[in-house]
Amino acid sequence: MKRSQRWVAGAIAFISLAAVAMAKQAVPDFFDNTRTITIKGQVGGFTSPGQTSPFYLHVNVPSNKDAKERWMIAGRNRPGLIKLGWMFGDNGNLKTGDMVTVTAYPLKPSVSVNDALENVPTRVIEEMKPERVAHGIEVNVAGGATRPWGER
Repeated sequence: MKRSQRWVAGAIAFISLAAVAMAKQAVPDFFDNTRTITIKGQVGGFTSPGQTSPFYLHVNVPSNKDAKERWMIAGRNRPGLIKLGWMFGDNGNLKTGDMVTVTAYPLKPSVSVNDALENVPTRVIEEMKPERVAHGIEVNVAGGATRPWGER
């Protein structure tokens, strides 16, 4: 094998391994994957900082008489969610206004919302003003299917 052929073969192997690593993202260390919580509320929107970044589901959860607690639920990247059957937008199976039940890993007590969202654009955080962040395991849309959202 010529030197240039070995280089090309090595580059292809590296790219393949990198693609596999990006496709299966582990639960970040700042989430407590030893326990789960259930979050019920209305979809308030979505945030996708980039194609390889976690895709965030915004959920507005009733907390008091007129108040809502704002959650950002981290998941797989957008292409990974689409492969799992999620479709977003007006004709999708998950859209703004839908009622959802989310099973998720909570933040560890030692981690702040700001620390968990350090890679999310500031404009998104300012617009959303999330009070809580979790790593979604699965999402159930009222009257629809339950599908995986993030890694276990």
